[in-house]
Amino acid sequence: MENKDAVNALKDIRDMMEKSTKCLSLSGLSGIFMGIYALAGAWAVHYMLNQRESWNEWELKGIIVEIALLVLALAVGTAAILSEKRAKTSGQSIFNKTARRMHADLFIHLIPGGVLSIAMGLSNHTGYITSVMLLFYGLALISAAKYTFKDIKYLGYCILILGCINCFLTTYSLLCWSIGFGVCHIIYGAVMYFKYDRKKA
Repeated sequence: MENKDAVNALKDIRDMMEKSTKCLSLSGLSGIFMGIYALAGAWAVHYMLNQRESWNEWELKGIIVEIALLVLALAVGTAAILSEKRAKTSGQSIFNKTARRMHADLFIHLIPGGVLSIAMGLSNHTGYITSVMLLFYGLALISAAKYTFKDIKYLGYCILILGCINCFLTTYSLLCWSIGFGVCHIIYGAVMYFKYDRKKA
């Protein structure tokens, strides 16, 4: 009995240490939804590009930006809601010190990548925008992985590799973007859900 109590005590200590050093509020379902939103957005962009003769260049760019902002808003909103819900079951806050460090690591890569993407779009150097997005996002995930589940690092590597491939296959930019932000997120989200979320349910 004493050995069992000692094991339980050690498990409790380990759980407390993990909660204090890791952000455990990331939701697998949010990854799935982010992937779905990305695929829907990619389909919408593909449709608009096929109708490009109906719009001038700046109108088309404006519509694509609106689609991108809508996808981003849906992804961030869904992630925030589901992560807050999961945080409650983990006894954490999505605004704790570890979470803030994780988000800082994310944004230190995402903001320059976003600025570069916008600059490339405004200067008509659009061929590598998806490559830039994939590369900087992949680097952001790898960097932030030390503050949360290690699985996110593998998602980062996959997206980083896709970004490298896209640099040499710009004709398939939308396909690479769809696989990276859509398919990879859905697979990652499903793995996270069955590996972690269901245990907390």
